[in-house]
Amino acid sequence: MREAAGLLGGLFFLGGWGMLFACCHEGRSAMLKGSAAFMVVGPCFEYWHLTDYWHPEYLVKISLGRLSFGVEDLLFSFAFAGICIGLFWQQLALAGVTCGLDRIREGFAGRFFTLWPGICTFWVLVHCYAINSLYAIAASCLVSAGVILLKRPCWVCPALRMALLVASLMWFFYWGYFLVLFPGIIESWWELEALWGVRLVGVPLEEPLWALAAALFIGPAGLFYLE
Repeated sequence: MREAAGLLGGLFFLGGWGMLFACCHEGRSAMLKGSAAFMVVGPCFEYWHLTDYWHPEYLVKISLGRLSFGVEDLLFSFAFAGICIGLFWQQLALAGVTCGLDRIREGFAGRFFTLWPGICTFWVLVHCYAINSLYAIAASCLVSAGVILLKRPCWVCPALRMALLVASLMWFFYWGYFLVLFPGIIESWWELEALWGVRLVGVPLEEPLWALAAALFIGPAGLFYLE
């Protein structure tokens, strides 16, 4: 039954994505583009995750050379990215923030350049300092988020609120789903000895912290790069 845990969890997030999509009328375009763009990112990181972070069981496994991942990874990445972007859009609307949403852009080259600090951060941490890939991803997301928010300072507070909300939802998901329906799955799938060993009511601290860092980047990036 555990091999279905990832797929069921992905469907849960997809349901959340659907509800947010129904409510976020003006942000639908950004959600769709962001979900499609980030859909392949999660599976790509499994190249590193499967060596130092976790060893999940997949119901539908895909192998492309040395890269192995599941349909579950595609589903989760699609839904998670769209949820971050949709919630960020709503936070901007609630705060009445309109700056940075105009049609005057830096251009493709200027926006693409802002990706490189985060990419370089991940590569250096993993390949030069052998830092666990989960921590490296979190650090790279924070660096990339910092670059974007420096260009859109009016987005800082809405982005922080959205990221804290996503981190809280991620913790609640692990606590109310994995720990309740699949007891022992964290001990079985996760490389706990490679993590800090701190848990929040059974949930590894890294999970909500990773979600916070990723959301802080993905939410603004969905508007900064794709709108």
